[in-house]
Amino acid sequence: MDASCVSSSDDETCGDGRRSLVGRPFLAWIRTLDAEQKKKKKAEETSTSTRRREEDTKKKQIIVKPKFRQIIIFEKRTRHHFLRVAPKKKQKDRENEEERTNEMTVVDDEFVPTVSLTLYETDFDKFVSKLGEAYEKYGFVILENHGVAQTEIERAFQLSKHFFEDLSQEEKEKYHLPGKAGARGFTAFGRETAKGATKSDLKEFWHLGRDLPKGHKFEKFMLPNLEVDEVEGFTTSAKHIFYALDELGNRVLQALAVYLKQDRHFFDDKVDEGNSILRIIHYPPIAEESAGHVRAGAHEDINLITLLLGADEGGLQILRKDGKWLDVNPAPGCVTCNIGDMLQRLTNHVLPSTTHRVVNPPKERAHIPRFSMPYFLHPNPDYVIETLESCISNDRPNRYPEPISSDDYLQERLMEIKLK
Repeated sequence: MDASCVSSSDDETCGDGRRSLVGRPFLAWIRTLDAEQKKKKKAEETSTSTRRREEDTKKKQIIVKPKFRQIIIFEKRTRHHFLRVAPKKKQKDRENEEERTNEMTVVDDEFVPTVSLTLYETDFDKFVSKLGEAYEKYGFVILENHGVAQTEIERAFQLSKHFFEDLSQEEKEKYHLPGKAGARGFTAFGRETAKGATKSDLKEFWHLGRDLPKGHKFEKFMLPNLEVDEVEGFTTSAKHIFYALDELGNRVLQALAVYLKQDRHFFDDKVDEGNSILRIIHYPPIAEESAGHVRAGAHEDINLITLLLGADEGGLQILRKDGKWLDVNPAPGCVTCNIGDMLQRLTNHVLPSTTHRVVNPPKERAHIPRFSMPYFLHPNPDYVIETLESCISNDRPNRYPEPISSDDYLQERLMEIKLK
C-alpha cells in the first residue's frame, strides 16, 4: 500500500488524482495493531529481563544439601564468600574442634626478634628498648653474641648425650631423689605433665642447682647437687653452663629493670642466691605407642626468665595473642630467652609469660632424639613477689593485690605439674 494515500478523511484523493483506499475505520485498526505489537514487544522485553534476573539470582545463591552438611554459597561481583552451616553439635564437640584447629594453625611469616648482647656494652639504652619491645609483644627473644662459649655448649651436650643414651635405666634411676619434686638429679621419662594436661611429656631430664656452703640460710630450700660417676666431666660441664647462663640472665634483668622504670640493679640482690635450675632434657625417639603424647605440652614457665640452649634443633613453638602458633628457629648457638610467670606477676602482665610447647617431629624424623638445656632463673627463696608500682595504672589495675613469696609460688606450681 502506498503510504502517501493514507488519509484521516473518509473520502480523500491522492496527490496524483487517485482515490484514497483508506478511511478512518482502517486507520483505527492500524493504530490498534501497532499498539498491540508494541505491547507484545514490551512484554517480551519484560520477560527476557525477568528471566535474566532469575538466572542471576540462581548464580548468586546456590543451595547444596550433601549427605552430612549444608553448604550455602554467596557470590558477589568482586569476590566470593563461603558460609558453611554444619549440623548442630554439642558445645563440647565444638570446643574440641576449635582446640584441634588452633593446635594445627602455625604461621610461618613472622619471627621472634633477635637482639645482640654487644648492645649491652655499646648502646645500653638501645639494648633496653629492643629487649623490652620484643618481650611486650612476644614474651620471647633470641640472644646472639651472648658470651657463652660455643665449645662449652657443645661439650655439655656431648656429655649429656652420653649420660642419657649410654647409661642403663637402672644406672640413671640411682640418681633419682624420691619425694624431692625433681629438684636435683634424674627425673625419668613420662614423669612430668604440663599444667592442665592429662598425658605426660615425652622426656627425661637432669636438674642441677646452685652450690651453697654448708649451713647457708637457704640450705633448706636448695638441695646439694649430685655427682655423676659414670660420665666423667658431666657435672663440671653442667655447672659451667649453669653459672654462664646465670651471668647472662643478670644482664638481661638489668635491662628489664630499666625498661620497667626501676634502678638498673633492682634485681641484683633479689636473684644473687636464687633457687635457679639448669635442666638438661633428653627427648627420646618417638615410639608408636606414644600417640596422644607430645615432647612438651603447652605450658608457661614458673620462674622470672628462662634462658634456653638447643632451640635450634626445632620443635619449639610459642602461642601468639591471636591464638596461632609461631615456630621459634634461632640460629645455632643462640640463646632463646623468655619471660616466666613470676616476672609476669611482678610486672602486672606488662611483660607476658607466653605459652609454649615442643611438638613432635614429622614421621620421617621421629627416630631422631632431641636435647636442650633451659636455665630457669629464680629469685631468692625469701623474695616476696609484689606488683611493681610502675606497672599499675587506671588502665592496668593490679591483678595481684596479695603478695606471695617466691618459694610458696614455686611449691604451688610444682604440684600443678605433678612433680610434687
